[in-house]
Amino acid sequence: MGAHAKFSPSASDKWINCPGYINLLGKVTKLFGEEENSEAATEGTAAHEAAEKILKARNPTKALRDSDFDTDLKMALEYYIDMVEDILDEKHKAGLNPVLHVEKSMLLCEGLGGTADVVIEHDEGLVVVDYKHGQRVYVDPSSTQLKIYGYLAAVENGRQMSAGTIELFIVQPRYIEKGVPRVRSVGYSLEEFVPEMAQLLKEAMDKAKTGDEYNSGGHCLFCAAKPLCPKKQEVFVQTLEAGKDLEAAENLKFILDNAKEIQSIVKKAQSCAIRGLESGTLDPEVLGRGLKKRFANRSWTHAKGEEGLAPLLRRHGIDRDLVWVRKLISPAQAEKMIDDKKWLSRYIHRPETGVTLVALDKADPELVGSTINELAEYVPEEPKAEQKETKEPITQKTNFDEEEF
Repeated sequence: MGAHAKFSPSASDKWINCPGYINLLGKVTKLFGEEENSEAATEGTAAHEAAEKILKARNPTKALRDSDFDTDLKMALEYYIDMVEDILDEKHKAGLNPVLHVEKSMLLCEGLGGTADVVIEHDEGLVVVDYKHGQRVYVDPSSTQLKIYGYLAAVENGRQMSAGTIELFIVQPRYIEKGVPRVRSVGYSLEEFVPEMAQLLKEAMDKAKTGDEYNSGGHCLFCAAKPLCPKKQEVFVQTLEAGKDLEAAENLKFILDNAKEIQSIVKKAQSCAIRGLESGTLDPEVLGRGLKKRFANRSWTHAKGEEGLAPLLRRHGIDRDLVWVRKLISPAQAEKMIDDKKWLSRYIHRPETGVTLVALDKADPELVGSTINELAEYVPEEPKAEQKETKEPITQKTNFDEEEF
């Protein structure tokens, strides 16, 4: 239900920060149909379905252990399942009578609704947990999506103005940045949280109904309405203006700074064109483009797998030594298995293939300038303490090149 709500929590960063988003998305959907889920979104949906199945089992820990999920998914869900069970144990020990709700659907009014991954009701308040399967986009526990889930749960539970607390948890076990905790939380007083959220949502929804204000920001990242957005169209206009005088470095800089944004808009426009052609709302002759099937890389198929196919290939003239191809692992793979990186580096060759543009960063030691080293001043000097040579103790040398294997 929450996925189809007009004011869905998952898109709240868009319709709260950009009031015109709701109406603009409606136009895009009417013209071209709904945008297909990305591969990451599809993977995340599958992970949520797996998590729901495990949490609803009589013994979640055993159910996860006995499941046939792949290792990566099992490791990710382990953090999630353990955290939920730890919260339940903590509330039980405190005598707070916790009640677990998994995939709790909630609908308030005006199309405001959604489905929270986990809601735990207890005698002193609520706990709302949101599982994130993504690896690259950091999600804060104070995100509007999670706060809306908390607000819906509080209203449905009848705790609009009651004493108590609400705890919001984000579980993101696959996030790739080191040092960031996989479980993050924030807490609020229900007495303050509920009225503040009610006011925020009322103002945002009223503005969204008018739909004549557009704002750019981080919320634009995955917006499907980009091709029709007035703010995004301004980027093209400004880019065209900048292109009239590329002798001015600041104009060239403007184009380079906005290259990713322009590419993102074009990519969304391509998605709209494909959906429009598939639904028949766009005329290929007018668009000047048609649809052509795409195919993945070819792969073998045999009832007995590769082991069953290999003998057949040999019978048809392929030499036995060529049927199976053995290949040395890559340097990147070896670095993950060997602790002595210094030794390994002697056998790694990384030839230069040219240069590429990167954002100017004074902390980047690999940043180079032109042939006269114009950017050398941006390369930080190494601390003097690190420039001193350190004499290593004399040890018996070993000819590793001859004795390694």
